[in-house]
Amino acid sequence: MSGTNNRYLQVLFCLCLGSFFFGIAVHQAVVFIFFLIHVFRFFRHREPFGRVYEGQRQATSLLAAILVSALFSTYAYYQGAGEISFHWAFLTFWIFDRELLKGLDWTLILKVLLVCALPGMLRSVLWLFQPDEIRWALKVGFQHYPRSFGFNGNPIVHAEGLLITVFWVLASLTGLDLGKWKKAAYAFIVFVLILITLSRVRSAWVAFLVISLVHAWTYKAHRKAMILLVGGMLLGAFGTFFLFGFNFESITERWELIQRGLTLFFKHPLLGIGPDRFPQYSPIANGLYSHPHNTIVAIAAETGVIGLICFLWFSLTMFKRITWLFFQGRKGDSPLGTVPVWVLRGLWYTNISFWVFGLTDYNFGSTQLLLIYTMFWGILARLPISPSGEVRS
Repeated sequence: MSGTNNRYLQVLFCLCLGSFFFGIAVHQAVVFIFFLIHVFRFFRHREPFGRVYEGQRQATSLLAAILVSALFSTYAYYQGAGEISFHWAFLTFWIFDRELLKGLDWTLILKVLLVCALPGMLRSVLWLFQPDEIRWALKVGFQHYPRSFGFNGNPIVHAEGLLITVFWVLASLTGLDLGKWKKAAYAFIVFVLILITLSRVRSAWVAFLVISLVHAWTYKAHRKAMILLVGGMLLGAFGTFFLFGFNFESITERWELIQRGLTLFFKHPLLGIGPDRFPQYSPIANGLYSHPHNTIVAIAAETGVIGLICFLWFSLTMFKRITWLFFQGRKGDSPLGTVPVWVLRGLWYTNISFWVFGLTDYNFGSTQLLLIYTMFWGILARLPISPSGEVRS
């Protein structure tokens, strides 16, 4: 692979991550183009792609469990449904060439995420501060104030993507000399927190709180600032209760959805009900057919105990791997060579974020989020890289 072509694919790969902020249609289109280019290169130049080193067996087992559950449920329970539903976004774990990581400009990922996030953030501000919306909120109560969608279909999904970018910004502040851009980086973090506050995404606040504490623990230079920030966040959270109130109905809904998911799991314990099949079953008391707002419960209900074991095997393998690599890198014992420690920190924070959001939302079941998480897992699985640029097992 020539340097020019490699650079071209690196930019496209970063756009696969950044296109998240322009909505699911754009996101899927860019990833599909990326996939087609690799297929073309395979047949034209015989350049292999899809090889991974770590997590290969775990990922393949999980994909197999998802497919078996999808096929079985379709023909056992939903005959005549017309389609087989499965989490196809997980295939992105295999799609990019291992050679892509050689000489990758890691700051390019950060730059693309930041640039692509800004248009949706500005659109959110214009949406949130419409005079008619503010007047309506003053009349009926700010609990019904609009949420920050950006160009995404769901404010929680939008918030999770924004926080992934924030965590990469935090990581970069520990290893990059941002110079005059440092203030802009801090401003970006504050701006995202304001949008999340106005959008009332509780899981995002919890995720940022957790990462802030982890950041304070692992990076001494920011410890005092992060502790002050955490204190300010907690005070701010209590302050928002007076403005927006606390939506106990939402908590009740989520608990009922989790109970519904557990009930379906116990009824179909081996292979589950099949991916994305929750609407086929009776809703909860208020009429919601939604999935359980918990990734582990949702995976169990959809794919049964077999799928759950494979999911935990894969995701915990990824988490264990990045945790080990990060702490080895901090000690200077890492065999990664060309991969900066701040990049490992960014990957580590992203994996922590996946688990925190997964406690209150089904982020593995969101195609948009699964695409971006799986591409980060794909990077992680193809590390380490030696100082010579060779990808090593």
